[in-house]
Amino acid sequence: MNKKQLIILGLGSVFGLAVLKKMNERTINKDSVKGNVKEVAGNITDNESLQVEGVVDQILGASKEVFEDVKDSINIVSNTVLSPGKVNRIKAGLQKSVGEMTNDKELETEGIVDEVLGTSKEVVSNAKESVNGAMKETKESLNK
Repeated sequence: MNKKQLIILGLGSVFGLAVLKKMNERTINKDSVKGNVKEVAGNITDNESLQVEGVVDQILGASKEVFEDVKDSINIVSNTVLSPGKVNRIKAGLQKSVGEMTNDKELETEGIVDEVLGTSKEVVSNAKESVNGAMKETKESLNK
């Protein structure tokens, strides 16, 4: 296994554990409630397919909550460490991945928008740095 695969495996494991923790907390969101209802209805009617759908919905609900927690953490870290453009691009990658996993087209679209926004912010930031550098050099050469 190469480094990239190990990192992905590690992140997947951490994400999975976080989802299990959220499910045990019994948090309330649309998908979790819908999943609970389906699971109970499946238990009552002895419908295994409905039970499985219910569990999957609960996992999706918990996954979305974990994703929101990750986004919040990235925003906190980003304010002190990363450039705004990088933050948008990291957030975009997460949104697109979770959107694909959960078949949430709206979340995927938000990811694409954040990716474009992040790239734009990085371009503007780089241009600003270049202009500031040129102005500094010009000022220093005029002062000589």
